[in-house]
Amino acid sequence: MKSKVTPPPPLIAVDTREQLPYEFPLEWPVIRKALPSGDYSLIGYESEFAIERKSQTDLLGCWHTDRFKRELERLSKFKLAYLVLESTIYKLERDRFYKGNPKSVIGFLQSIPLRFGVHVMFLDNRETAQEWVRGTLGKLNLYKLNEITR
Repeated sequence: MKSKVTPPPPLIAVDTREQLPYEFPLEWPVIRKALPSGDYSLIGYESEFAIERKSQTDLLGCWHTDRFKRELERLSKFKLAYLVLESTIYKLERDRFYKGNPKSVIGFLQSIPLRFGVHVMFLDNRETAQEWVRGTLGKLNLYKLNEITR
């Protein structure tokens, strides 16, 4: 019978410009460094894998800017990239403080996977998004370790 080996924890890379970083389990080392793109990655895979995080307020303030589109262009070069939104389509449609047309924002978000190949994740709130990012980085760590040990 094979004994189950516990994999080493992921080495988390958090961009130095991330103003309110997610929290990770204490046994997961977190290194703050300038990432080529995105807010989160794994050490050693910073140019292959990235997660860009946006709160609803941040998204509504930047979705139409050239700077954000350049970020998406950079993310399009990665093997795997996600845009994690701390919101839902329902919340975006009903934001009373946003002066623009919410349907334009949603249409742009729908086009991101098609134009840039970046996966868009609507994750309700910060806590849900943080859990999703933790889980995804943990899974990526396992997959990368399996590739190395094969």
